[in-house]
Amino acid sequence: MTLRASSGPTRIDYRIEVEVIRLDGRLVEQATLVARWMILDEKDMKVLLTRKSNLSSPTQGRDYEALVSVQSQTIEALSRDIAEAMKTILKK
Repeated sequence: MTLRASSGPTRIDYRIEVEVIRLDGRLVEQATLVARWMILDEKDMKVLLTRKSNLSSPTQGRDYEALVSVQSQTIEALSRDIAEAMKTILKK
């Protein structure tokens, strides 16, 4: 995923690419997210980090609203993992 400002070209230092392999769940069981992701140096297109995240959380309710909520939480957890990795890269 590449982010660009809508008001014009923006210099991009890093690119994050995410491939969602699995995002599903079952009522009254759990939601699962499996994703492969990488952080690239945009200038050199050099891969700085590659990871595979396998996240799951139990569903708290018996309806689809609860399932979607837990799926959203797994996406949030993936976002935190990526953000922590970026912090490490930026400290170098």
